[in-house]
Amino acid sequence: MGKKLDILMLEDVDSDAELVKFELRKAGVDFTIRRVDTRKDFLKELEARLPDVILGDYNLPTFNGLAALKLSRKICPDVPFIFVSGAIGEEVAVDTLKEGATDYVLKQRLTRLGAAVERALEDAAKHRQLRQAEEMLKESEERFRTLFQTAGNVIAVVTPEGRISEFNLEAERITGWQRQEVLGKSFLRLFVPPAFAEAVKADFQKVLAGRETRGFEMPLKLRDGKERPFLWNVNRLLGKDGQIIGEIAIGQDITERKQAEESLRESEQKLRLLTTQILNAQEDERKRISRELHDELGQSLTVLKLGLRGVNRYLSEPPEIKEELENIALYLDETIEKVRRLSRALSPAILEDLGLVPALKYLMDEFSPHYTINHHFAIEDLDHLFPKEAQIIIFRIFQESLTNIAKHAQASKVHLAIRQADGEVLFEVEDDGQGFEVGTILSRSTLNKGLGVAALYERAKMLGGSLQIQSRKGGGTRITCSVPVEK
Repeated sequence: MGKKLDILMLEDVDSDAELVKFELRKAGVDFTIRRVDTRKDFLKELEARLPDVILGDYNLPTFNGLAALKLSRKICPDVPFIFVSGAIGEEVAVDTLKEGATDYVLKQRLTRLGAAVERALEDAAKHRQLRQAEEMLKESEERFRTLFQTAGNVIAVVTPEGRISEFNLEAERITGWQRQEVLGKSFLRLFVPPAFAEAVKADFQKVLAGRETRGFEMPLKLRDGKERPFLWNVNRLLGKDGQIIGEIAIGQDITERKQAEESLRESEQKLRLLTTQILNAQEDERKRISRELHDELGQSLTVLKLGLRGVNRYLSEPPEIKEELENIALYLDETIEKVRRLSRALSPAILEDLGLVPALKYLMDEFSPHYTINHHFAIEDLDHLFPKEAQIIIFRIFQESLTNIAKHAQASKVHLAIRQADGEVLFEVEDDGQGFEVGTILSRSTLNKGLGVAALYERAKMLGGSLQIQSRKGGGTRITCSVPVEK
């Protein structure tokens, strides 16, 4: 015992009090004693300051030791009370222990008083710790009960057999069932739609085995037969000795989220439809302008060139005019070729006449004066895999990729590839240019990404496929478009 003990002694005989002090000192106990022998003084000392231990005689002229014990149990139940008395019967001794006495020591055997005090203090400390732990557990249970009942989520506790043992207020509000109506009933039969029964059974056994479930989506069946979408987290519940006492299921109502997702899907579908219509309209307009360039402007320029040549043949002099007319005719030839090239770029007739692969090779020829272009086309005939509308979209993906390379990449080499694998056709365009940080570009809003990148992604979606861009600064760029095809 390290600290000085504050002892309250109930004793009316001076010599007996001195013997008690002597034995305590002999046992090495450091103490101070407040000695009383009346009920009034006993209560006064307890109210003034609670002692570390109480030593009480059983028989006093004006105050009974058993009465003092009962008073102390009410005022300070954690303070050890040791009877130090003359001969008392065994039955009386047992009664004192039943009333809450820590121990009793006969005055004829005071040698064991020091050990009794030490043991009493140790027992009192253990009792205090136990009581504190019990109070903390009670507080924890109260907090749990409060959280359980006030939570905004549906919470149900079920036994290992799947029967409901707890049901919170939110669960009552959502399902229409009262707690008392569902206790002891099967959660599976009452709340799980038949289509999800087998999955829930398997998941229930998995949780009992110690594997928690998080983010399990399952509708909750309500009392009126309707269903509401819920997201579930399920955990195993263990008792104090580690035995499995059941499972706790926490369900979050995701009706609003589902409605928002559905609205978003509808908006995306509308946007995709609008994008498709815009791109189709763009293709139609390209064809119209291409035809006008080729058929009207091209023919008009050709007629003009022929007229110039005809005039030039009938002129004999002066030679300067004949030379000037010849230069104008040559310039018209160049202009006609530029109009034809522009017409082919807007809507390549070669795509309709010869097919997709020849059109792509023509596209490479157009870019080859500026870059070293090589290709690996493992599939030379794509026309049987894709309808005409899809072929135009694929052509535009290659065209847009090459245009982006010309504008931004500062590349010297370009590689194109087409191959088929696992029910998909993969289209790749790779360059050795300066590259860029893909994450930075993709994290921008659609407007800030640039129309080129946005158009690539939208065209891939129009094909029912996906587009992936791999790049890093100084490491070039690879664009891969995968399009599903029927085997």
